[in-house]
Amino acid sequence: MPKPRRSQMDLSFLRTYLEEFAANVNREQDSDQDDYATFWSRKGNSLHLSHQETLEYRRLLKHSMKRLASNEDMSEKALDTALKDAIFSVVGDRAPDAEELKCRIDEALVEFRNRLQAEPEEFECWIPIAGADPKSLPATFALTDFRAIDDTDIDRLKNIVRTKHTADVQGKLDHIERYLAPELLGTIVAIHRVPARDQDAGLMLAERAVLESIECLNFFAEMMPYNRGTLSMARNGPPSGTVTSLTLASEGSFATEPKAKLPWTYSFDRHAELTPSAAKALVRVESLLTKKRRTNVEELLLRAVRWSGRAAAAETPEDTLLYSIIALESLLLPSGSGELSFRLSRLVARVLGKDQDTRFQLAKDVVRLYDLRSKVVHDGRIEVTEGDKDQASVFALEVIARIVNDEEVAQTTKLNGLQDVFDYRVAE
Repeated sequence: MPKPRRSQMDLSFLRTYLEEFAANVNREQDSDQDDYATFWSRKGNSLHLSHQETLEYRRLLKHSMKRLASNEDMSEKALDTALKDAIFSVVGDRAPDAEELKCRIDEALVEFRNRLQAEPEEFECWIPIAGADPKSLPATFALTDFRAIDDTDIDRLKNIVRTKHTADVQGKLDHIERYLAPELLGTIVAIHRVPARDQDAGLMLAERAVLESIECLNFFAEMMPYNRGTLSMARNGPPSGTVTSLTLASEGSFATEPKAKLPWTYSFDRHAELTPSAAKALVRVESLLTKKRRTNVEELLLRAVRWSGRAAAAETPEDTLLYSIIALESLLLPSGSGELSFRLSRLVARVLGKDQDTRFQLAKDVVRLYDLRSKVVHDGRIEVTEGDKDQASVFALEVIARIVNDEEVAQTTKLNGLQDVFDYRVAE
């Protein structure tokens, strides 16, 4: 979304709020009264807001986010700070007369507008990733670099400190050397660069893009030979060590199982071993991820790929089944109406089946899996077998990969057009 020009940024709603706030502002220092819900302070000045005023401010903040940061390149925290700075600059430490109040509001709006229209800064975010094979790194996918941090990266971090910081440079360098370097060296990260108006927004947008990429990569995990590992955001760090299982008997005997093997890791090198159709789908998905503007159909394709990628990384058979069916539904039933299980079964059978007998059996299997999915969702059933889980996963992977590669689908931009393509094929 392009940044609004000064003439386009309508701040009349903020002017009205500031006028009303200044007319009713409470400057009392006693914050113990039950009527006050919020306490603000700025440079020795303080304000007390009632419950109603607090609700009104929250509505203002929400409205401002929608109007002024709809592309989310500015965080709520930064916008909250800008709004409160404007409020304090208007009310000050004393009540102004009418003329002075008007001048204060005009100046506050100019300052607020200037802050919001400042040029975005490019943030380079290092986001820890779990599950990648370090031997296959560095690798790049959809504008995101995956790498294990080494001494070169630490040296670059130090050079940034020397270049951009003038105060206490040695202290920052010591902090990198003493604390950051031991923690970061060897850590696998996804590096994504994004323009934003503040650091919090930059990190949020980068994390969103990285998550989108790794869920798409996980879609291809089970298509790669000898590689069933999946990637994840390492918010709490990857699991370390192995576990030994114990079985204890009442008479005091016990049995042990061997230590669990280390989990599979996701190897970017294995992309070269994908089948031609899977490799084509990988290229197509990466191209969609890098597009700045995507059609409704392209967004739908990526959502289906991501849901199937979540199924591949799911920890329980129930989640794998649910995510796989969601992936199929979201792609094959964009209108979301009609007899869903019937239509879904016919579409999957048409895409995967080569003859009438095969299609008949595929349709029966899809109806059964859809019914099982309904029992999990509505009855809370937790009885999904490994076979059912695997079958649902395979259906989703194969159907989505074929449709991602479909040339007629690639020429379709609207969801109703995509539905027409599917309906026509079923009717053949």
